[in-house]
Amino acid sequence: MKKSQVQEEKDDDEVVVKASLKKALRFYSTLQGEDGSWPADYGGPLFLLPGLVIGLHVMGAKDAVLSVEHQREIRRYLYNHQEDLYYPHPMIQDIIWGGLHKFAEPILMRWPFSKLRKKALDTVMEHIHYEDENTRYICIGPVNKGYNGSQLWDAVFAVQAISATKLVKEYGHMLEKAHNFIKNSQIRENSSGHIKFWYRHITCGGWPFSTPDNGWPVSDCTAEALKTVLMLSQMPCDIVGPAIAPERLYDAVHLLLTLQNENGGFSSYEPMRSYPWLEVINPAETFGDIIVDYQYVECTSAVVQGLTSFMKLYPSHKREEIQACVDKAITFIENMQLPDGVYEWMGNNPLPPEMWLLPYFVPLHPGRMWCHTRMVYLPMSYLYGKRFVGPMSFTVLSLRRELYGSTLYHQVNWDLARNQCAKEDLYYPHPMIQDIIWGGLHKFAEPILMRWPFSKLRKKALDTVMEHIHYEDENTRYICIGPVNKGYNGSQLWDAVFAAQAISATNLVKEYGHMLQKAHNFIKNSQIRENSSGHIKFWYRHITRGGWPFSTPDNGWPVSDCTAEALKTVLMLSQMPCDIVGPAIAPERLYDAVHLLLTLQNENGGFSSYEPMRSYPWLEVINPAETFGDIIVDYQYVECTSAVVQGLTSFMKLYPSHKREEIQACVDKAMTFIENMQLPDGSWYGSWAICYTYGTWFGIKGLVAAGKTYETSDSIRKACAFLLSKQLYSGGWGESYTSCMEKTYTNIARNKSHITNTSWALLALIEAEQAKIDRMPLDRAAKVLIDHQMENGDFPQQEIIGVFNKNYKGEEKVNETKGDLARTSSVDKGKEKVTQDETDGDQARTSTVDSDYDDYLSLGEEELIEFRNSVPNLNEPNDEKQYAY
Repeated sequence: MKKSQVQEEKDDDEVVVKASLKKALRFYSTLQGEDGSWPADYGGPLFLLPGLVIGLHVMGAKDAVLSVEHQREIRRYLYNHQEDLYYPHPMIQDIIWGGLHKFAEPILMRWPFSKLRKKALDTVMEHIHYEDENTRYICIGPVNKGYNGSQLWDAVFAVQAISATKLVKEYGHMLEKAHNFIKNSQIRENSSGHIKFWYRHITCGGWPFSTPDNGWPVSDCTAEALKTVLMLSQMPCDIVGPAIAPERLYDAVHLLLTLQNENGGFSSYEPMRSYPWLEVINPAETFGDIIVDYQYVECTSAVVQGLTSFMKLYPSHKREEIQACVDKAITFIENMQLPDGVYEWMGNNPLPPEMWLLPYFVPLHPGRMWCHTRMVYLPMSYLYGKRFVGPMSFTVLSLRRELYGSTLYHQVNWDLARNQCAKEDLYYPHPMIQDIIWGGLHKFAEPILMRWPFSKLRKKALDTVMEHIHYEDENTRYICIGPVNKGYNGSQLWDAVFAAQAISATNLVKEYGHMLQKAHNFIKNSQIRENSSGHIKFWYRHITRGGWPFSTPDNGWPVSDCTAEALKTVLMLSQMPCDIVGPAIAPERLYDAVHLLLTLQNENGGFSSYEPMRSYPWLEVINPAETFGDIIVDYQYVECTSAVVQGLTSFMKLYPSHKREEIQACVDKAMTFIENMQLPDGSWYGSWAICYTYGTWFGIKGLVAAGKTYETSDSIRKACAFLLSKQLYSGGWGESYTSCMEKTYTNIARNKSHITNTSWALLALIEAEQAKIDRMPLDRAAKVLIDHQMENGDFPQQEIIGVFNKNYKGEEKVNETKGDLARTSSVDKGKEKVTQDETDGDQARTSTVDSDYDDYLSLGEEELIEFRNSVPNLNEPNDEKQYAY
């Protein structure tokens, strides 16, 4: 590691920190959008973007919704996130390449076998020169040298499209130019010399992908060009130019007939010359099917179209031969056809739309579920009830091949597949009760509901579901709530409020006021000003007026912590000069926000994410998602509750007369909830990021906002002690995502610090006024952050830091007492023992941290420093690979 930049600075700490902040702000200002938000990548897990693309593809709306530029950037995004290894080497390749590398190559490099190597190189060079001379030094494609475009391919389809418009007279000049180009692009001669010696096929009469200089005719390019010039030959020559000579058409037909394989299919450039099993020696790890020229439906279909068009105009030329070719090709196309779809509905557990017809008081009613789950179940139940299947396409065929390998699609055991899940994805195994329920619905209920007269009930359910789908679309401007059921339009509001809070905390407001003003306007404009349309209870919606969403107001779904953080931010900005940050928000809009927050509190004092908790935790037993936990109801979270406490207390300070008693009662209940959610080791479990660091940050902030201090609150003292016990030797914090799954604080591998965890811990300790007791941990953490800053002011991307819906393995003991969740753990009398086994290759490490918090809280300053120095994972690297900053 480089030496600490802080240690090298001769100026005081304030100058260093200020310089760091200015660099960060300069960089950040360049990222701000014109509307005041910071556009960000909300790709998250890669199931979001593919879902959008697949949905548009199935509907046939991809090109209508996504411009060419959007599609290009989507592909770029996906390529940048994909791993290169597509085709892993089979063992036979390792043997072959290993043998050639270790035994054959050393021999061929020495005399007399070097003569053989020289002869081979001379032969190769002769073929290279031949290829250059017969393609005007362009060569066949983009990998071996370059590519000169797709002119012919584009031109023939452009002509076909223009001709189909019936506006030929108006745009005849375009057709004439295209016609001339196509005629001039035909390859008029075979390659020079004895073509079999050079392993070439005949080329006379063919059309290439680009221009005749390319010299390589392609089956489908030749067929499409043939079809096009035949079509143009039937139009007036004064509009499209003179027709092509029949002799040149005969050459094209002859070439096509020579390209057909024995099974009737057509390959791309030449008939298939070898065997598919040779793919076992495919050396390319990024591509499959490259060793032989396979037959393709696209090429075969194009040839059939070209030859049948020719037969209509020239019925006497090789009619029998052409008809035989077409018949074989049709058989090939029919044999290649597969059943529609990538996956059968029989392989899905049931998603009956009839659930929406249940009375609302039934706990299983979808209207009582967490809104994200509800909005996913809504369209999925419709698709399931309809048994919707998208059209067959090359993409579908490619996916089938990738998913099922050597197993034929019709041979898949779909009943078995219903309950199968890849072990890498299985975070929440189905309990037996689910297997019984889904099995009963699948085998007994569904066959009944698909037949008359019960099919009438299915139709009524589908109609009801579609009404709710339309309502959701219309009330969210067709964005919908989140990434799984349709798409997501970002995290703009959430990012903007924290950005504004961070900029304000720098004491550089005058210098960077322009950023705050734009952000302030964006936040004000993002507030939802009206409730959803109609009778909201009928649509299972909560009030929305006054709330703030995660992204933009078009999203239409206010979130408790987004509303609270936005409220806190606009209140903070209202105390700054309006000539710097813009005019303050109207008080009436603040009252709406407060009213919304008060309606969101649950009986036990906690706040859920979108709506008050509508059903019971025991319903989690029917959680059908094998990749997420806790998704059936909207649980209470310490982060949401803390944010609301901060927002409401900020409001009370500036508007003490507005609903003061109601707000104070809400804050008191919320503070009790936060204290009850604290774990015996002093931490809080964070549900929306990683994990105990994040939760503890919010836990401390909520208690401090409610009036608690380090001196008066045992909870805050325990929380500080917890964070200090996790500080690494480097001075930072680094918590692994496995903490969320295992419910145990776990460091990132090799005890590496993470700038985001470090920031959260540092903010929590600052909030708790840890500096009054011992400033050193804060200084060490600040140095870590400054050392990580890059020259442009940004900070490096590190390990994943956001997690949701737990993704955990194992069980959690939950005791419910008087509506409060009391979580039990194996911690005894305030002592935490964490045993972490990490295996990295052959290395296994076990670290044990013992911290006595009762003793910690009674230490003086000198004793505190001595205690901190005695904690193993703070001061001693656990392995030789760990470095100190």
